This record gives sequence, structure tokens and C-alpha cells, in this order.
Amino acid sequence: MGRFSILPTEPFSSAGGVGWCRYFQVPAVALVVMTMTLTMTPLVSGQNDDYQFRFRSSSILTPSSPATVIAIIDNPGGSLGGWSIAVCHSSNIDILSGEPGLVTLTGNGGEPADFSAMTIFPQEGVRQGVVMSFTGINPLPPATGHEVAILQYELVGNPLEDSEVFYCSRIFQGEFSLSETLAVTPLGVGIEPVTIPFILGSTLPFTRGDANQDGRVDLADGVKLLQIFFQGDPVGCHDACDHNDDGAFNFADAVASLHSAFGNAPAPPPPGLGSCDMDPTDDNLICSDYLSCP
Repeated sequence: MGRFSILPTEPFSSAGGVGWCRYFQVPAVALVVMTMTLTMTPLVSGQNDDYQFRFRSSSILTPSSPATVIAIIDNPGGSLGGWSIAVCHSSNIDILSGEPGLVTLTGNGGEPADFSAMTIFPQEGVRQGVVMSFTGINPLPPATGHEVAILQYELVGNPLEDSEVFYCSRIFQGEFSLSETLAVTPLGVGIEPVTIPFILGSTLPFTRGDANQDGRVDLADGVKLLQIFFQGDPVGCHDACDHNDDGAFNFADAVASLHSAFGNAPAPPPPGLGSCDMDPTDDNLICSDYLSCP
């Protein structure tokens, strides 16, 4: 089945499979498959720890510099046929833009999802709805770190207040149906995921030198740093990648990591191997995504 062109007749609504199809002209078979995927069974009550929706960012929000936030899905508990997210934010920031993340563009056997729509609501938030594959051939595989949406925020209020981004379920202004944050299995079961809010500019404890976040500091981290520089691999914890602790994340860290792995240079400064803590160095690097601390 070829991918269809989305032809909006009204603003997109993500309140359920039937609501989605009401706003878009799609082939008859696609209509049936998408409706079955999203509405054939009721929502599983209660949050499921095997499905977590969270955020990460490599930017520090300032009055003159917007920040990019990536919406992340962790689904080690099983595959997903699709999802709906509503992302809200605190009143001192506003959303500038939103676009599909990497897995939304490539997760369907290397191709974009069969259905993907995003709507921005200024001063309120953003909504995304995705069905990976109408045929069910390419569901989202169990993994952590799926990048589903890329959002950009600007500061519009008091910079001293927490600038929070969080998953929500709400009726946006001008709409009549609820926009939900929901995971959907390939069999059409709706699951309420655990949602984790994010404070822009916040940082997490980490182990310096652990660039690949496997809880070790070894040769693999030097290789990972080379992949970041030459292949553009994403970075969730710039502090962990600052191997030499000079307050900058650059190619010198890859060199220092490789020398350290072969015993030609000292181990990385604190918090180094065997510890997991906040950065004692005052710099502009942040660690917004680090999963290897105990």
C-alpha cells in the first residue's frame, strides 16, 4: 500500500481513531485499519511502567536563545502501533515550532510513518498523532530512546521561574475533543504510559567519560565520541561526553578518551568511573538524558 497524502479539511484532532479519520481524506482500507488500530479495544486502566514518555534537550534556554526539546518514547515492554501525545508547558515559555522526530520519519521500515500529523497551539502546547504502519508490518520495536518529535521553545516570561515541558491530556482552545497522551499497541490496545516532565536547563547526575551510557568508561566510549563527531549521533548528556572536563564538548574529548582507554592518559575527572554525581565544574554543559546511574 502506498502512503497517502493528508488532505486536511479541518484542524487535526487526536482524540481517537474515528476523530482522526473525520478530519482527513484517506483510502478506504487505510480508514478501516487505522480505526481498528486506535479504537478496537478500550484503554488499559492505570499507568504502565513498561511505556515511558519523557524528554531530553541539549540546549540551555536564555532570553536570547530558544531551546530544542526532543519528545522520547521508551517501550521496552513491547512494540507500539502508534501513539498520541499532547505536550503542554509552563506560562513563562511558548512553543515556536514542532516537527516529526527521527523514528517518525524512518521507523516504518526505513520510511516515514503511514500516518503522522502535528498541530501547534500557541501559548498552549502541541499535539502529535502517529500510526506507524497501516498493515502492522512495521510496529515501533521495543527499545529506549525513540525520538518521536522535535519541539522548540522560547522564553516569554520570568527567566527565574522553572520552564517546564510536560505531557498532558487536555482540550486545546478552539477544539471540542480531548487531546490525549496515549500509547497504542499493534493490536489496538490503548495504554496509559508513565510520563516524565522536564525542566529546561535542568541537569542530571552522570559518570564522566561514559559517552555511550552503558555504565562503563572504556574504549567503546572513545568510539562513540567519534561516531558523534563524524556521524552526527545524538547526544543526551554533554557533561558525560566532556571527558577532559574543560567545559567544552569537542574532538579533544574523543582523543582524551582513546588515550585514557589505552593507559596513555589519566582517567576522566570527577564524577568519574565508580561514581555518579552532579558536575562539580561550573560550565554551560548540561546532562538532560542519562540512564546509567544506579
